[in-house]
Amino acid sequence: MPERSSILLLAGEASGDYHAAEMVRHLKTLDPSIEICGIGGDALASAGMELLSHYRDVNTIGLSEGLGKVRNIAAAYMRMKSELRSRRHQLFIPVDFPDVNLRLCRIANKYGIPVCYFISPQIWAWRKGRIKKILQRVDRMMTIFPFEEELYKSAGLKADFVGHTMVRDIPAVVDQLELRRQLALVPHRPVITLVP
Repeated sequence: MPERSSILLLAGEASGDYHAAEMVRHLKTLDPSIEICGIGGDALASAGMELLSHYRDVNTIGLSEGLGKVRNIAAAYMRMKSELRSRRHQLFIPVDFPDVNLRLCRIANKYGIPVCYFISPQIWAWRKGRIKKILQRVDRMMTIFPFEEELYKSAGLKADFVGHTMVRDIPAVVDQLELRRQLALVPHRPVITLVP
């Protein structure tokens, strides 16, 4: 009997948890027996992924919060390294979170585990030099913006535009008057929205 398929995934932030959960649900629909484990959050857990660590235990904002979580971060990183060294996974899917994920991609390469990166590092916005590491460590890139697919392909990496999860979550048609009522906004008055 063939060994059960297993994927190791790391989503180190709330946004990665949200986006990757849809992918995991889809994979589980295609093959209910597939095992997916790694670091993520509540959305990934409810989609069927076994959490080795919750992203809240390893994600930090600022130096003081980071110092308080050093043990958790080190333990989670070592667990992911150990999972890659075990060679029991047929695929590593890093989700965004490039400062940690690109390091783990190198370890996956060392142990012959293919890397399919989901939500590519935004090299078009900042730290363009990371493309060299990405080309060395990533086998395939799944992009959420169409222009990213061409950017990576032109650099020599296999890439696929898979779409943005939020596009599926936002209704195509919105009743503006009903929305204004729900938000307690005065009908027909200009509205200014700040979206940080």
